[in-house]
Amino acid sequence: MTSKRFSEREDSITPVKVYSNLEEVTLTVNGIDYGKGTVQQPGLFIWESVELKESGNEVIATAEKEDGTNATDTVTTWEVTE
Repeated sequence: MTSKRFSEREDSITPVKVYSNLEEVTLTVNGIDYGKGTVQQPGLFIWESVELKESGNEVIATAEKEDGTNATDTVTTWEVTE
């Protein structure tokens, strides 16, 4: 995920960007499925309006590889500092 280390977010509604060389990437945040990302450019997927809680967020990007296994990236450090 881009800006993965930018853990303090000012707004509870934020865009999420993911780089991947795979065909499709799905996003789950705090158990909510945001579905497949929109391709912003080759290899860059975006979800425009993702809702975060004040703290304790679990952001998971998942993509299926050609062999049927999943590639997953997880962030649990994001918090909202409004």
